[in-house]
Amino acid sequence: MTENQIEKLGKGRYGDIFRIEKDSKIYMKEILNDDNILFPEVDIIKELDHPVCLKLHEYKYPNQEEGKKGYLIYEYMQNGTLSQIRQKKENTLNLSTIMITLYGIADCMNYVNNQKFLRCDLNLSNIFYDDKFQPHLSGFYFPSNLELISSPSIKQSFFNYNIPLVLNNQPNDVYNYGKLICSIFSEECQEISENREFSIPTTIPDFLKSIVEQCLDNDVSKRPSFLSIWT
Repeated sequence: MTENQIEKLGKGRYGDIFRIEKDSKIYMKEILNDDNILFPEVDIIKELDHPVCLKLHEYKYPNQEEGKKGYLIYEYMQNGTLSQIRQKKENTLNLSTIMITLYGIADCMNYVNNQKFLRCDLNLSNIFYDDKFQPHLSGFYFPSNLELISSPSIKQSFFNYNIPLVLNNQPNDVYNYGKLICSIFSEECQEISENREFSIPTTIPDFLKSIVEQCLDNDVSKRPSFLSIWT
């Protein structure tokens, strides 16, 4: 197997991301900065089966004795991240592409929230676009209260018995989804009070404002599910 590192693309959740050529195919490779990454977590991420989930093809454990870092290899996304597109002078995203992105992410997050403990860091840097400008989501992880558990056997018991303590993360993810919509249309989405109230940017289309308001509702019980946001 041959591998050539072509260029640095940016920074991911765990380390720097590079475009590489491996066995005549192009991939994205994330070099892990943290030797303590939870590989049971990566095992589950590799098995995610949704068209919007960024596909993890391969990973390798770090080897501290040999001084070798671990890595994650993903499918290559030709059009980069939403964050990178926003920084360009010519924004290539029209409203149709944005709506496809929002629909796709909501459907993907509904799927992800049904996986055991899995969450996603919803931000512009974790939304990738392929050569057809179809969205793909990365940044999946487990809640911090599960990450604090060091025993593999205890972690496995969490996976097996669905301990309620860390299961219901959807309201928090829906809240972040509302913030994400603000971020797509404006950089002005900021908290205006200690009660986590947001000023809805005027650049957001009117038909999206009510959805954003529901997602950002301080009353968790009033936030919609990902399944019901667009129905």
